[in-house]
Parts: sequence; structure tokens; C-alpha cells
Amino acid sequence: MKIIITLCCLVAVQSQVPTPCESPKQWEGEILRVDRSNHAELHLLDQRIKVSYDEVNQRLREIDRFSFTSDNPMFEVIYLHKLNKKYIVNLKTRQCNVSTVTMPFRPLGVPVGATFTGYSTLGASGLQGQFLNVASWYSTEGPNRYYGSVSTPDCFPVEYNYYSPPVGFVTSTYFDLSLGIRDENVFVPPSECPKE
Repeated sequence: MKIIITLCCLVAVQSQVPTPCESPKQWEGEILRVDRSNHAELHLLDQRIKVSYDEVNQRLREIDRFSFTSDNPMFEVIYLHKLNKKYIVNLKTRQCNVSTVTMPFRPLGVPVGATFTGYSTLGASGLQGQFLNVASWYSTEGPNRYYGSVSTPDCFPVEYNYYSPPVGFVTSTYFDLSLGIRDENVFVPPSECPKE
């Protein structure tokens, strides 16, 4: 009888551990990024970015909107992972550089195999409309480390911290997210970019 009770308790405890949720596959919104990576010269160090995210087709478009730390040029960057292309347009000069994508497409949500680290409440807990419940997850992939939070129950990204020895440390905070892509043409490289 003790064995049956112990097994029931173990099953009950195990069933309470959340499993990774599935984030929306397409969305648009804003990012506040603090970039301490080794590639910070490409983008501004601390910036606000408009983003269009398409996990289905492995596409990402980022437009620098504001920099907190420098007067460096601002860019529009389109990552087309399935085509292995990256388009970088200087928003002032409209010069476009085309290069190969060097990093694999990384879904913005809970990584497969991530470990649940806990629930939190952002804002004023218990006040209607003044808080957001989030679930936090941790993952490692070789020397790479990920720690992030997603909204519950909808699994939208809230914060994404990524560290990789060749890249460095990058923190992204997501806000004003809306489901879907309003205009698929945001992933079409601008006319200033060379045609291939």
C-alpha cells in the first residue's frame, strides 16, 4: 500500500511540472535590445527595434527605431534563412549590403528540451489589467546558454537572454506584440538591394 501511495504522489508531482509551450509562429512587435555581443558594431548597442517574425518560413525583419547609446547609423535588416541571405540597409544612405546568414534560425520561444525555472508576475499582481503572468525557461546547447520568459498561457516571448562564446551576451525584451504578419512584403528586400 505504501508503494502505491508513493507512486501516486510522484505522478501527481510530475504532472505539475509544466512542459514547454509552443509560441506563435508569426507575429510583429517591438524589441528593446541590449547587445553586449562581439557583433555589436553591426547594430547599435542599446536600441529599440520594430520586428516582424515568421518562424514558418524562417524569416526575420528588424528596423532600428531608436538608439540609447550612440549616433551610429540605423539599419533595416532582413534575414531570409531558407535562402541563406541577409540584407542590411543603411536607413540614412539607403546603401544595401547582401551577405550570407551566419547564425542558424533560432525560434523565439521556449527551446526544445528547456528546463522550467518558475512562474513570475510582471507588474502589480492582483490588480486587474495591471499584470502579466510569465513562465521562465533555461536551456543549454553546448557552450550556448538561453534564459527566457514567455507569457502564460499564450506563450508570446517576453524576454530572451542568449549567450554564446563566439557571439557574447544579448538581452531582448519584447512588447506591443500582435499575432500575424500584416504585410508579407516586409520580407521582400528593398529596391536598393542587388537582385540575384
